[in-house]
Amino acid sequence: MSFNSWLEKVYGEEDFSRNVAITLSGSVGLACYILFADSVIAFFGLVITFPLFRLLANSIHKTWETARIKKARSKDLKTAFSRFSTEETDVLKQFVKHGGCVLSFSTIRRQNIYLPDTGVRSLIQRGILENTSLPPDYITEGLVLDEEIFNKAMDLYSEIKTPNQ
Repeated sequence: MSFNSWLEKVYGEEDFSRNVAITLSGSVGLACYILFADSVIAFFGLVITFPLFRLLANSIHKTWETARIKKARSKDLKTAFSRFSTEETDVLKQFVKHGGCVLSFSTIRRQNIYLPDTGVRSLIQRGILENTSLPPDYITEGLVLDEEIFNKAMDLYSEIKTPNQ
């Protein structure tokens, strides 16, 4: 492998942790060479520290990336909730009030749960609510609310008491 192709490979790399590890282990190798004036010690310093720096950089990068995605998703959920109509909000509150992201039609009828038709249809159209067969028998029909939306609704409408409380 020529020096030019090696440089292209190193600088063309898109793996964040590898780039950080190359930089830091290269710095360690250079420091070892300057301190000890021995290329063998410098090489071993570079080779030994590279995987350690890569693991560390990968861990830090994944943590940062997860936090960034979580923050973006939280912002998206906040925006979505600010755009819900009154009828849609009433539907979400009923799910929170009854303590789950699934309501069977038999439960809705038996407990006389008021779900505004406009809100239900709108949430279905948005892909947030689904009219489906429910486990375990897949015969029972009901409504299933998106889990992330339900969790956010639980946070926002925590003052609503469930019937079991």
